Amino acid sequence: MGASPAAAVDGRETSATPIGDLGSPGRAFVDAAGRITARGRSWSVDWWIGAGDRWRRPGEEPSTRQALVDDTPVVQTLLRVPGGDVASRAFVVGGTVVMEVENLSPVPVAVAFCLEPPVARIELAGDRVLADGDVALVLPRAPSGTAWAVDIEPDVTHLEPGDGSVRDRGRAARAAFVFPLPHRASMRVRVPLGLTAPAAGPPSAEAVARSWAAHRRRGAEAVLPPGPLADALAAATCFVLLAGDQADIADSALVVDALDRAGFAGEAAALLRGWLARQRGDGGFGGQRPIRTTGAALTALATHWRLTGDDDFLAAVLPAVALGVSALRRAGRSADAGDLTWAVSGLDGAAALLRHGGHPPVAARAESHAAAARAALGQLDPVPVPVLMPDGARWDAPASVAGLVSRVWRMLAHATAGGELALCTAVPAEWEGQGWQVNGAPTELGVVSFAVRWHGMRPALLWECTGDGPVRIVAPGLDPAWSSTARSGEALLRVERAPG
Repeated sequence: MGASPAAAVDGRETSATPIGDLGSPGRAFVDAAGRITARGRSWSVDWWIGAGDRWRRPGEEPSTRQALVDDTPVVQTLLRVPGGDVASRAFVVGGTVVMEVENLSPVPVAVAFCLEPPVARIELAGDRVLADGDVALVLPRAPSGTAWAVDIEPDVTHLEPGDGSVRDRGRAARAAFVFPLPHRASMRVRVPLGLTAPAAGPPSAEAVARSWAAHRRRGAEAVLPPGPLADALAAATCFVLLAGDQADIADSALVVDALDRAGFAGEAAALLRGWLARQRGDGGFGGQRPIRTTGAALTALATHWRLTGDDDFLAAVLPAVALGVSALRRAGRSADAGDLTWAVSGLDGAAALLRHGGHPPVAARAESHAAAARAALGQLDPVPVPVLMPDGARWDAPASVAGLVSRVWRMLAHATAGGELALCTAVPAEWEGQGWQVNGAPTELGVVSFAVRWHGMRPALLWECTGDGPVRIVAPGLDPAWSSTARSGEALLRVERAPG
């Protein structure tokens, strides 16, 4: 899968895919040419390849291609050289960005690691490159040659030996550090995301991708037919885990929804607890649009409880929910449809939480505020409900990635507004005739597992859903006429569908 569309990285417009790990807060971005920019740093690290009769810059070569390794935040950029490719793989481990360059071709090449502005002073001391006094790059060893420049690209055809430096008050200093790279060989440079230099010996890109796949398996499991949708869900799940708390709580609410639906209740609860610690005395959650922010927070709290049934969590958050209702008491006076949509959603969710928690008077107050907001919303142009359902996702946009995850899991299994448990609400044409399986999917009516198998041109559904209460299960994407009130069973559906 390719890198994301254009995104702002430290104020500059670039095509960027975020990379990071779950053990540290540091993040970096990899543009479409494989150039790395660490979050919070102004400078970037690029790579050039000298092969044959010229140097090749990935950002200028039409042969440059990029993909995620095994649908994880490990970004591989391929550059064509005579006889094959050179690959650059970027990933984060232990709070350190690793750029791993491998010569996949049968001929030797040279690789230049380039530090690019804005930076005022670049220094080389052994295997350490300093940018404005901080360790910017840790090389595998002292380079075979260096090139220094201001304003223009370093001339890597005329190299200097040993340590050196370049300074420019206009912050246009540049430097390139050159190494030979024999055929079938690889080397790594490291970019610390903190102020300290990284430890030596990071694992390989393949090992990091396997680690991400293991993280992904901790959640609910969807074994889907091979294809773009399965790849997108796998990748988006990693990027949702990487997203963490967002400055905009409405964006974070979408991340929480995606985490909960994908089976990562612990991660979702951690984000929610972080919000509660920031709740203000008036019950709001701050932000430039406090109605939207508070409505989004209440929506996420309610959805988390509905999907997990965690009554201990409910008891702990009820005081915050009651305060949030108070903060939205005048929401109906807003003339912004987006704010009102979030307010209605949040107040409806708060009312359900408060009634279940044994606080009917406050629940009634939430319902009254919701009615006023709903009436005001009815006089404005409608807006979509606050659940993203995008056609695609940008890996650098957490709300978009979260929307993709939520969309796919809701398509696989969710409780409808009418109280039914809907499985397979839509079936892509390319899935017909192929089997798929879902294990441990949280829904508002219980945790569900099911499998679809085909008998000739007829789909068979096997399902099991936790819980004791009444339930009506439907599968409109497979057979709109079928339903069952059993929490487990199997059925050969009547509607014939041609395998495709």
